Amino acid sequence: MARRMQGSAAVAARRQGRPSAVEIGIGRRKLIDAALQVLRKVPLDQLTASQVARAAGGDRALVRYYFGTLSALIAEALEEALEKYSAELYARLAQASSGPGSPALRLRRRVIEFVRFQLENPATHRLFNDQIVNAQTPWGRRIRDRNWKRAVAGLNALIAEGRAAGEFRPDVDARLLAIAIVGLSAVIVRATAVLKVLSEQGEDLAGLVDAYAELAADLVTRGIAPRRSTRQASPRRVSRARGKLRAR
Repeated sequence: MARRMQGSAAVAARRQGRPSAVEIGIGRRKLIDAALQVLRKVPLDQLTASQVARAAGGDRALVRYYFGTLSALIAEALEEALEKYSAELYARLAQASSGPGSPALRLRRRVIEFVRFQLENPATHRLFNDQIVNAQTPWGRRIRDRNWKRAVAGLNALIAEGRAAGEFRPDVDARLLAIAIVGLSAVIVRATAVLKVLSEQGEDLAGLVDAYAELAADLVTRGIAPRRSTRQASPRRVSRARGKLRAR
């Protein structure tokens, strides 16, 4: 009886401390991957250590053993995922902006690529908005500040080329343009359910999303194009004025 009790106590102690021989293969990497896997389906504020452990195939004590707290695991997982998300996003934006074509055409490609990237990664996009846009952690603020500076720098280069080519107005502010592009892309990610409601029976939802990306690009590129003078008289008005003068 005493030996049995001692054995039970040893098992309990092992679960609270070091992982068992079966769980030894479940390390930090697997727990981080499991946390990110669960976060694709579960809101951040509802994530539990038990959910992460089940996804990793181990006991919840593993979270405490490797990270100390669930919050520490979440922080490390989010920082890694959002760093990767940011790197991939800006690599694609740089490629879209540096290809052939006029500055307006390249800006258009950049906007479309931005919208599509957000739609391809809706779960990470939501995490980015929640954890980075209004960052409360040092790593979150670091990612946020770097991303905004990268976005503005990339747009500044395009705007300078567009001004020189006469395609963009001289008063375009890259900071405001960056905010506008982010807003346009964020809206469609949250509004896909609305698109489903508004789409007609048999209508291709993917086609609607592509149409939205094209519309967003039109709004941006036309919105910063040089304004035409509103004082210039139309040919019809000129003809009417001449007729009145002749009548006199």
